[in-house]
Amino acid sequence: MEAARVAALRGHAVALYERGSELGGQLLIAARAPGRQDMAEPVRYYRRQFELLGVEVRLGTEVTLEMVEQEGADAVVVATGGIAARGAFPGSDNPNVVLARDVLSGKAEIGKKVVVYSMDRSTEGFTTADFLLESGREVELLIPHPIAPLATEPITFGFIMTRIARAGGKITMGLDIASFDGSGLVLGGVFGGNVQSREGIDTIVVSRGSKANDGLYKALKGRVKELYVIGQALAPRKMLESTLDGLRVARTI
Repeated sequence: MEAARVAALRGHAVALYERGSELGGQLLIAARAPGRQDMAEPVRYYRRQFELLGVEVRLGTEVTLEMVEQEGADAVVVATGGIAARGAFPGSDNPNVVLARDVLSGKAEIGKKVVVYSMDRSTEGFTTADFLLESGREVELLIPHPIAPLATEPITFGFIMTRIARAGGKITMGLDIASFDGSGLVLGGVFGGNVQSREGIDTIVVSRGSKANDGLYKALKGRVKELYVIGQALAPRKMLESTLDGLRVARTI
């Protein structure tokens, strides 16, 4: 969205394609968590900017190589985002192991007793635990790191942890998943030992961050005049870095 805005400001005719039914992607998912409604505000801003700047927005359209070649664009910016990384522990293929972003978007079925496996050191797992507690689930937030996650801003981390604790959530740090059989969960210390078990787990929610969704970019290499890849389609990153990618690329076109 930032690439489209800046390119239009610089006088280019811009078409923005979105696979979903509305703009926003992961921002809209993040905005579903308690206290995170303002995460959707940038989307409102960009919608208005596109109206003012004449950016053509095409929703519900998944871009293909053939489509790009037919359009004959002078420059193509690929911002296809990231794909949620799945669990990699024994038993992660059980049907009751789901992704955090699918929980927030309402795509996943969740039981009563839940473990949120927050491996990515970011806010996705924490806010999902907060969301589930607010909906009446029994939640254990499992952080497989011995210290506070460094990828989360300290004030935000403290605020969300306080909400989780006050809602009756259990916070466990320094333990990792050894195995899951669909109901019974075995944990072990990240440095070995300290084996523990949990029984009667209905759902494990996994938050492992994203991996680049760069298939379209690879397909287009060598097939268009100018090609750029930005945001999480380039590599996992936060909104700030992704937005800066868009600004920088649009200034070079």
